[in-house]
Amino acid sequence: MDTTATAKIAGTQIEKAWFAISATYGRLTTPGELIHISEIRAQIAHRFDQATIDAALLWMHREIEDVWIVPQSYRRWAMTEEQRDGAVVIGDQHKELISIG
Repeated sequence: MDTTATAKIAGTQIEKAWFAISATYGRLTTPGELIHISEIRAQIAHRFDQATIDAALLWMHREIEDVWIVPQSYRRWAMTEEQRDGAVVIGDQHKELISIG
């Protein structure tokens, strides 16, 4: 498979993951509320691998104005292992929470 075809497939998967993240967020909470990214990952992990979910989250963080992906560093000790492992790394920071809307 050439690199152009591979990039198109990857782009399509990231787009599908983006839609799945948004839809799952909407089912789990109301617009503007912060929830753990791990809650969303648990719902869509059977459809997308971690790298695809991370790429979709990174794209959303950079491109969609009303998406906030933030760390829970102020109470990191109170998080479960699943919540810590569910973080996405943006720059050099682990970010565990997402808000859309």
